[in-house]
Amino acid sequence: MVRSESVQRPAGFLVATMLAGLLVTGVGRSDESATRQRERIVFANRGELFAVDPNGKGLARLTRNAATDSHPVVSPDGRRIAFVSDRDGNDEIYVVTNGDDVTRLTSNPGRIDTTPAWSPDGKRIAWASGLPGELDLYVMNADGSGKQALVTSPGDDAEPAWSPGGKQIAFASNREGNYDVWIAEVTGGEPQQLTDVPADDREPAWSPEGTRLAFVSNRDGNEEIYALNRSGLDLTRLTVDPAPDRHPTWAPDAGRIAFARANSIFLMAADGSAQTRLTSGADPDWGELAVAAPVAAPVPPKPQTTKLLPDLDQRAPHGLTVSLVRGRFRLGFASAVDNVGLGPLWVRSSRPSTLQPTMAARQLIRLSNGKLRVVPRVGVVRYTYSASHSHWHLLRFESYELRRAGDFELVVRDSKSGFCLADHYGHAARRVRGFGPPIFLSNCGKGRLDLLSVDQGSSIGYTDRYPAHYHGQNVDVTGVRAGRYVLVHRANPRGLLREVGYANNAASLLLHLSWPAGRKNLPRVRVLRVCEGRDRCQPR
Repeated sequence: MVRSESVQRPAGFLVATMLAGLLVTGVGRSDESATRQRERIVFANRGELFAVDPNGKGLARLTRNAATDSHPVVSPDGRRIAFVSDRDGNDEIYVVTNGDDVTRLTSNPGRIDTTPAWSPDGKRIAWASGLPGELDLYVMNADGSGKQALVTSPGDDAEPAWSPGGKQIAFASNREGNYDVWIAEVTGGEPQQLTDVPADDREPAWSPEGTRLAFVSNRDGNEEIYALNRSGLDLTRLTVDPAPDRHPTWAPDAGRIAFARANSIFLMAADGSAQTRLTSGADPDWGELAVAAPVAAPVPPKPQTTKLLPDLDQRAPHGLTVSLVRGRFRLGFASAVDNVGLGPLWVRSSRPSTLQPTMAARQLIRLSNGKLRVVPRVGVVRYTYSASHSHWHLLRFESYELRRAGDFELVVRDSKSGFCLADHYGHAARRVRGFGPPIFLSNCGKGRLDLLSVDQGSSIGYTDRYPAHYHGQNVDVTGVRAGRYVLVHRANPRGLLREVGYANNAASLLLHLSWPAGRKNLPRVRVLRVCEGRDRCQPR
């Protein structure tokens, strides 16, 4: 249960200057007629908050500090932005109104407070709070008072979305195993399940008129955006892309949807057509901000602290070989990911007791002033049993896909059990400054199923590499027809780990697969082209 606390303003807080006149309070103003509503998309990028017009113009930085700010949401009156920040050492909910007028609404050390959502009248905020894997939904007044639990279960209840009528809240919950979309009455009672498929349905978003819900699902393999009506019918798939699509948000007129794809903000029509990239970023929210005209250009203060982020540079697949493994033909390959960033990739995972089989992973980021920032919920760590190296693996650190060269349609993906990140190979030493002795050499808790916490990572200039067929370093090509294919390797495929940039997170090669001796014998694979830094490797 979240404790009741008084609203407080954080001490020593490094909030950035907002756009002059971007948010106005309207309190005590004699020129209220000079303000107007203006559609803006607010979003997060590399730990800071920004705003941009839907046409891509008017980009403005809203925060500048050493903390990680995320999940901004615009209030219905356009005069406030609620967001998540770890500027006081823990993920809490804040609200900014005008200039540097920032108020912290929650204070729960050791817990996560995340994904705020405004009620339609702007008087209340719903949010998720708790430990990873044990999040519950709460509601509070807009000033931080009157906190009370709304939805609790043994798993995660998170990502609330208030219905336009203000009577219901849609949310994601894994109480039944997979994440599904549920709907709770604000007045109380047992929540009702809206989706029920063997996949994860998350991040629901109501359309402005309240007749449809957009949400994210991996029911077709990739994380894509779907929409259905409030009865759970009339399902429509809106996006189809190999990169994960996340966090849909509707335009005020319900005609378009903004969403995040591969660390960029995209726009599309409500039917999924006309998809275009807007800018770099994540966690978009489309609202009508109260602004003063004309809008002055921002004069950001000089940053006092730098985040020493990693930069994962995915190398193209290499060392291809085909083997017969337990009656299946598997295309094996070596993989390598260099850290060419400003600081180490440092992942710390933990669990409350040995009764929980997995650990929740969080990223530790070094700052130039010697302090650390923590980014929660960057992945899941699971113990993997193997004859050669039973230890704790970070799941989905890297993904491998075989796609048709003609239309880039997914043919088969890997089934790798996870990754143990360690400083075994200093292959990128000449590409970076600050290369030094290895730091992460713990072998990820080998043989220690009893551990409650494990650290792993990749220091500057070090490479995480695996040889072909080594614990899932392959894809099953048994049923794949002869032809041209693109083998794609992606580092940080879900974009959960914070990096300097993400443009170098994918690499690929173009290959030709044939069966010269028939389908009962090993196929032949010929590499046609190697494409570093690109996922779509096409013929010259």
